[in-house]
Amino acid sequence: FKRNDILDERGEISPPKLALANPNCKVHIYDVDHVSTNKNTDKVSGCKYEQYHNSDVPIIKAENVTTRVQGTSSASYGLAAFNIDADFKKTTICDGNGEPLTYEWDTEGKYTGKFSALNHFFGYEGRCAAPSNFDADYCYSLGYTASYLLAQKKSGYMASIRNITKPSTEWIAGGVPITMMMNMEKRSGKLKPVIQKALVDLDGKAFKLLQDNREAWAYEMNYVYPGPIQYFGPSSVCDNPPISIKLLKE
Repeated sequence: FKRNDILDERGEISPPKLALANPNCKVHIYDVDHVSTNKNTDKVSGCKYEQYHNSDVPIIKAENVTTRVQGTSSASYGLAAFNIDADFKKTTICDGNGEPLTYEWDTEGKYTGKFSALNHFFGYEGRCAAPSNFDADYCYSLGYTASYLLAQKKSGYMASIRNITKPSTEWIAGGVPITMMMNMEKRSGKLKPVIQKALVDLDGKAFKLLQDNREAWAYEMNYVYPGPIQYFGPSSVCDNPPISIKLLKE
């Protein structure tokens, strides 16, 4: 679309026009009084919310929304983007005509509980590299193992895959009790069971390899480049584990 197609008469981005120009895009509008950079005082109540999707009228409207807004703002800007976490628990959500939304389970008495959405910002997931075939196999195996632990009613376990330097047919699945991973550390003056942070092991083989070659690697083109990620083909090409894992087994 052309930029002018989504601007209003003041030259600002128009949410309805933006929604019409991007049929697959949902436009969320939060009307907040201020923006705070203080995490302790960044909640704003009494806000209005509108959602547009392939329409020049809002498909969802809500009032009295409590939001947690962080960012930087200037009075000279009418529109800006921030990290927003909205709480709809104490508000009535209406459609574009102002009619309260009702749901089949609610009206038929099939659901009597409470529901509140939890927002998650997929930052790392959105900007990380594509998974290798090893990554895909490893994560699939972890998920499969976790589902099996649930089926066996084993709670308090973490899914574990061992022997991962070998072909996937030789991997060993299992579950590790969370308590076995904990050690006692002092927090706020008291000993508490926590999982130890996985910091860089300065005595580990991976760091030692870096330490021995750091000066040469800084100037020379000593890169390991196996080419694009391969999902199909010989196992020697597709299923290589990370170098750091290989070093642990040497």
